[in-house]
Amino acid sequence: MYWIGDLPWDAPALASRTETLYRGTARYFSDAASSFRVFLRHDPSAFGGAGGYKSFLMEYADGSAEESPAAATENLVSHEIVHGFALVNPFSDFDKWYAEGVAEYLAAVGPFAGGTLDRATFVRWLNDNAQDYYTASPLGRTWASLVTDYWTQGTGVVKAPYTRGFMYLAQAQGLIADATGDGKSLDGIITELERRYRAGEEVTTEQFLSLLGEIVGGDVARDSFDAMANGTTIFPSPAGFGVHGLKMVRRDLEAFELGMSEGSLGLGKVTNLTEGSRAAEAGLREGDVIASSWGVWGSTDSFNNTMRVVVERDGGEEVIEYWPRSRDTVEAWEWVDV
Repeated sequence: MYWIGDLPWDAPALASRTETLYRGTARYFSDAASSFRVFLRHDPSAFGGAGGYKSFLMEYADGSAEESPAAATENLVSHEIVHGFALVNPFSDFDKWYAEGVAEYLAAVGPFAGGTLDRATFVRWLNDNAQDYYTASPLGRTWASLVTDYWTQGTGVVKAPYTRGFMYLAQAQGLIADATGDGKSLDGIITELERRYRAGEEVTTEQFLSLLGEIVGGDVARDSFDAMANGTTIFPSPAGFGVHGLKMVRRDLEAFELGMSEGSLGLGKVTNLTEGSRAAEAGLREGDVIASSWGVWGSTDSFNNTMRVVVERDGGEEVIEYWPRSRDTVEAWEWVDV
């Protein structure tokens, strides 16, 4: 891991965890020889990154450690590590569900199966994805409508390949477990597609469904994907992670509610404030000038995450932090110990 200046996180600890997570995922793919590099640089106006070949460039801003504590940053790095292995060929927006969904799936499953992620964190990362899908993603929308003008439709749509892709892969794991009694798993499909990618072969949705169909039946595989693509809400089989001693149970959760238009953050001004929302109760006002804020993306990553907005008030700045959740609940499911 390489960085310039002083990181907002404990640099040696983050470097050590990055190496540990990588070794676990590399072991999952039976790759003990390769390496992964992370480069970090300060950008006062950005928090994000870009992937490269077996590498990741991460930008951090002032306050990034508060917005994304070390544990969340480790999950991000684990996601990016997977992109060094599981990819699609050729790239297409339609296949983003696999490219990003498998990175979310293996961010947890890879190092856990490789023996470098503890069980509590493994389960937490699974459930962070599940709650994001059920409470903050555009359920009911067709896949085609999401990937058309993908970058212009807001954070929920941009995150859909991550959340919906993850849940569909969890469902596929459940279909395999139901069909084979835990005799096979999704791992075989993922590692075969990774082998094909390295060999320069085509890796798309069709190749995934062909391999899934060989295990669960072609019609079952196709019907499951069509349901996902048509916007049917995904409820994975309770047996899906039974091999890890987990089952799914229903726990309804408060839906995500920013409390204002998402465009407010880019505009720098609160617009369309939701009356009675937690944002309004915390002190946000229609027309407030926004000096800075956390990103919407991270506010849905985990159910208890908060949102911070700094507004200009009385010649100074006021920090307003609130839980961006509605008082209305939605049906949600999570993994727990059997």
